[in-house]
Amino acid sequence: MSFLRLFLIFAVPGVLLINVLYLSVHWTRDLSLEQLLPTYASEASTFVEIPSARVHVRDEGASAHDTPPIVMLHGLGDSLHTFEPWVDRLESDFRVVRLDLPGFGLTGPFADDETDYGMANHLRFLRDTLDALDIERIDLLGHSLGGWYAWRFALAYPERVRRLVLVAAAGYPEHVGDTLEQARSAPFLRSLLRNVTPRNLIEQGLRDAIADDRIITDAMIDQRYDLLLRADNRDALALRLDVDWDDAHLRIPEITTPTLLMWGTEDHWIPSAAADNFAADLPDATLVRYDGIGHMPMLEAPDRSAEDLRRFLLADAAVANAAPVIATPETDAR
Repeated sequence: MSFLRLFLIFAVPGVLLINVLYLSVHWTRDLSLEQLLPTYASEASTFVEIPSARVHVRDEGASAHDTPPIVMLHGLGDSLHTFEPWVDRLESDFRVVRLDLPGFGLTGPFADDETDYGMANHLRFLRDTLDALDIERIDLLGHSLGGWYAWRFALAYPERVRRLVLVAAAGYPEHVGDTLEQARSAPFLRSLLRNVTPRNLIEQGLRDAIADDRIITDAMIDQRYDLLLRADNRDALALRLDVDWDDAHLRIPEITTPTLLMWGTEDHWIPSAAADNFAADLPDATLVRYDGIGHMPMLEAPDRSAEDLRRFLLADAAVANAAPVIATPETDAR
């Protein structure tokens, strides 16, 4: 059972008041940026000033090939740390740029009391961040929510994206996991989560996302929990969940950028059927499925998925259009 489903239980008549009274004495306080920096910033961390935010960025590696930087966008409730296994495996050959999206990680919320977490502001955020880094053309990778932003950026700025990688990407309203839809339909519980956030809710969310929960560690849970508590991140999350779906998925066939789709067959957050939609709608797509893997192939199958990513970034057009393949779960990386 996911953490959001657990919260929905509290809505049962006759139990709600008792639970609210109980949770009121378990208030979860914010953590300041200064408290988090010693643990979650590194020597590779920089903070880039743009009009809408102060963006936490890690710019690592160096391209040994004639390829642009690969920019990685994380998913809901996550941070740039989630891509660490891929950076370890790719930085010797590629320049890898990761960033914390607005309302997540060390970036924190949009500046100046901005409350609009819609798509237009996120596309402007990414454009301004790339401009501040003096990066014009990129290979763009997005996971889950970050995948939604990635394909929308490729649609809005096709001249800036050489190759696109969508990892369990959002974008089709009909393929949203039950957990997210339950959160969107329960505004009172979202409000409660702004102030009461037990650590075990984060652990349960990871267990929902990852097929083999043996790879889940206390450090993995603590990282996501601490960064969620970064001042104002929970408020931003609630605002983001209020954003309605639009019909931009109808324009996916307009994206001609060569695209790699990476999907676990056991993904319960964004089901594998969404991969079929992307594969059918995108004119130039390669689909790789990971058998027995859940929502996070970068953590669950790091060696295999990093190698698939490497091949795609270096492939010519003929290889990029190769037939879909089935990948098996890894055991050596666990």
